[in-house]
Amino acid sequence: MFLNYSNTEKLSQNLSNLFKEQESSQNPYDFEIICKTNETNTIFKCHKTILYARLYVFENFLNENPNEKRIILEDVSKETIETVLSYLYTGKMQINLENLVQLSVFSSNYGFPDLTEIATSFLQENCQIENVVELLKLCELSQLSNFASICYEFLSVNFLTFIESPFVQELNENQWERILSNDKLIADEFQIFQSLIKWAKFKSNILNPTEKLTEKEKEKIHDTLINIVSEIRFIEFQQNQLDYVLQASLVPYSLEKTLSDFRSWSSFIIHDRYFDFIDGYEKQFIQQNQKNSIFRSRINSVLFDSLILEKHSHMRLIKSWISDHKFFHSMKLGFSTRKDGFSCQKWHDLCDNQGKTLILIKTSDNFIFGGFTSVGWIQMHLFFLLQNPRNDPPQRFLVREKSYALEYDYSESGPDFVDFGLSQDMHQGHSESFGASYVIPKEIDFDMEKSWDYLGGSFGEWEVQELETYFI
Repeated sequence: MFLNYSNTEKLSQNLSNLFKEQESSQNPYDFEIICKTNETNTIFKCHKTILYARLYVFENFLNENPNEKRIILEDVSKETIETVLSYLYTGKMQINLENLVQLSVFSSNYGFPDLTEIATSFLQENCQIENVVELLKLCELSQLSNFASICYEFLSVNFLTFIESPFVQELNENQWERILSNDKLIADEFQIFQSLIKWAKFKSNILNPTEKLTEKEKEKIHDTLINIVSEIRFIEFQQNQLDYVLQASLVPYSLEKTLSDFRSWSSFIIHDRYFDFIDGYEKQFIQQNQKNSIFRSRINSVLFDSLILEKHSHMRLIKSWISDHKFFHSMKLGFSTRKDGFSCQKWHDLCDNQGKTLILIKTSDNFIFGGFTSVGWIQMHLFFLLQNPRNDPPQRFLVREKSYALEYDYSESGPDFVDFGLSQDMHQGHSESFGASYVIPKEIDFDMEKSWDYLGGSFGEWEVQELETYFI
């Protein structure tokens, strides 16, 4: 019979006492670490055996110098040595934002992988909007590229919140350039640009940034932005946003000429076809300018990996209609007929009471439409048509009366938009007279007969090919 017994806590306590009782003559210390800073020497008494077993740099040193009884460290603070020795003896360490960088430098210089792992975990858990710029400065000053990367990764995920904080003014030019060069940056591109302009005004000492800029002030902004603004992805801008940039002369003149040429192409395209034009334009002009960041989309600007939406333009269009950037970057695919089947009961089980919800439907006749609810699948916010065989332009429709825009708690059918919906077998959809619950824009030539087959292609039933539901 065997008994497996462990008392690591007692062992840790004993070794801790051994480390703390440095002035005791009864402890068999056989090695000294001398910390030399500003002509002051601090001596730490310790044990070769523990140093040899716990840290590779001491193992090498003692192998090469077996009779040596001391080592002098001139590039490390006494607080750092004390923290490191405490960990070597007890396996425990107190780490905070104040000593993080010094410990990381020690790890980098002396090959301490445990400390690197601990510091990395601590930095990932404690990086916040309020301290990320200060941490970034310390990491870059100490040439800790791995830890700086953690700060940049935090900013890439939380940049939408960060640019709304006062701490964005603390960024320097190189930091802006690195952040904006990240293809995975998560934020609305126009908001990024507005924040960058605000920062440039601050750096240019423009005292009244809300007033109309003089030509001299514009030149100051251009000089400040010259190495940064080319990382803004202007391809993501809507037409009115691009017009604003050009009319206000907010970018250096060389870039303004490029943007003006790009904008002039879209002036030949009627507004309803603009997004279809962008899809084709990306395949031609933009692909020829891959090295130019302003014509390269960010990975996260393709808002979601949808089997229904194949065109990036459709995703941009939905984004512009809903105007809820945080929703798109927090949402998940909650239901898909591809993986969950066509059971209306399962749809209700997964999608009811989920807050903001986006639904997309594609029919076998190549109609693509959907809707967005702002307070869960109970009150409609808007409905949209993206594609049909008639090549009608994409269109959105606001509801006449939100409380009657869809039926929510009828579990024996799929999502129901009142004017149309899905049956219990969600392979089938049904249409009534479209327009009873939704406002039809005046520019659409719409009569009663057209309302019957506007969605789905036929009055009565139509076949659903794919359905996707997204929520946070």
